[in-house]
Amino acid sequence: MALKKPKLPNKPSAIIRMALTDLSAVEKDKRYDINMCTWHSPLEYDEGEQRKNDPSCEVCMAGAVIANAGNDMNMSILPDMFDDATENKLLAIDCFREGDISRGLDYLKIDKPRFMAEWVEITGYYGNKTKFKKQMSELADVFEEYGL
Repeated sequence: MALKKPKLPNKPSAIIRMALTDLSAVEKDKRYDINMCTWHSPLEYDEGEQRKNDPSCEVCMAGAVIANAGNDMNMSILPDMFDDATENKLLAIDCFREGDISRGLDYLKIDKPRFMAEWVEITGYYGNKTKFKKQMSELADVFEEYGL
């Protein structure tokens, strides 16, 4: 199956909102498991070990975007398999989910506004999924306030 490129917007606020929407969709899909330490990776089971309702693929927040682009869950997919612009947007998502504003904007080739923080505290996804999503949404709001 051919690789399908996610159609990501250009503004960080819109990229984060899309990633949150895709993450929520993947959370509801029993074929996927969220693992913030992997991009888009099929799970390997020993023969006969996988049960009917076991997930088949692990994805992180950016991996959820890759998955929702219609990519095959049996393919291991990394950001560098896409064009530079898409790769950098996926890498920016990963930085933003960790609170690294400065590095995320660097990937997007956007200068950090003068009074914007370089880092923000983002609760880990596994610590509190609801709080993580709320803080990511708030980060998108901050970017929007700066026209980003």
